[in-house]
Amino acid sequence: LGLPGIVMAVALIQFWLAMPVALYGTLAILFLAYVGRYIPLGVRAANGALRQVDGSLEESARILGASWGHTMREVTLPLIRPGLLAGWLLVFVPVIQELSASILLFSSGSITLAVAVYNLYETGYTEPVAALAVINTVIIGAAMWLAMRIGRGRISASVGATA
Repeated sequence: LGLPGIVMAVALIQFWLAMPVALYGTLAILFLAYVGRYIPLGVRAANGALRQVDGSLEESARILGASWGHTMREVTLPLIRPGLLAGWLLVFVPVIQELSASILLFSSGSITLAVAVYNLYETGYTEPVAALAVINTVIIGAAMWLAMRIGRGRISASVGATA
């Protein structure tokens, strides 16, 4: 969990420059860096939620004739949804603000919000920096509001209250 973004970026640069596929400077290499760096956070949250689901619940659904897909949709997924949402937020919030790997891996066609803020700040354009910081805050706030709303609706429905 403690892999610095610069280490991830340098490793990806070294790996992909030796490969015949031209991935450096694309959004794909940024995506790979984010996945490699932040997926453990999401997996931990989802794993914690999944471990709390007793196997007898899924087994009961299967005994009653439910298919594997139906069991996942109607039994397991509603129980682990809060953990999945928490994992999504634990990944989304740092990714949208990530600078250390992005600054080494971006190109003119794959600039991120954090890199744009940094570049504008370094060149002395404080007004656009403030505007982008507000946009960043609004995006994160909207994502958190949406996740809380989805999570609250599911919890209310699962205990019989109307949402």
